[in-house]
Amino acid sequence: LGRLVPGERLETDRLAEMKKVSRTPVREALRQLAHDGLIETIPNQGARVRKTTWDEIVEIYEIRESLEAIAARRLAELRPGRELIDSILEACDRRHQAKTLIDLELADLQFHRTIVRASGKKLISSILESRFILVSAFRLSRQMIARRIPEHDKRVDNEHEQIVAAIEAGDADLTFQIMRAHIQHAMEYIRQMGSEEKIPDLTMNQPVIREITD
Repeated sequence: LGRLVPGERLETDRLAEMKKVSRTPVREALRQLAHDGLIETIPNQGARVRKTTWDEIVEIYEIRESLEAIAARRLAELRPGRELIDSILEACDRRHQAKTLIDLELADLQFHRTIVRASGKKLISSILESRFILVSAFRLSRQMIARRIPEHDKRVDNEHEQIVAAIEAGDADLTFQIMRAHIQHAMEYIRQMGSEEKIPDLTMNQPVIREITD
């Protein structure tokens, strides 16, 4: 939802003015967002950006843990060629070299999305591409990045590289195990941050702070 934060009111006239459009497409967009579970309409108060609940966060990661592991395993079984492996490695490198939050988030999304799409598992891809899961995952990613420590960051990079190596080797079972553990580790990290903490309102161009190891 761009710069809008959970709980913020969505006024049709203001949004139409911001986007330089009439109110009709704005109303249609709000209806779609409500259908996707991203906003809520409260009687006598109007529409607001919906806050993701802790139970939904857990469920999102349970879905990702199962479905992304299945997709990764299938990709390993397909024994992808050099071009696809290089595209996944490119996402790994983009994440490692990221200078801003948006760069880091997009690189992480590219890594996971490339694997899922290349697996050919269309239903799994459709589920994981839903607006609710994507936006909720981005909000969580932003919180994790804001609180992240060098050790956690290195583990994510290492796990990504292990996943790629297992896929390239065609080891389907190992790929499944590493991807599943990777998502589980992300869930554990979120639990450490606390289920009731507010996701910070960060600027997407905020610099990424990394430990200098060179």
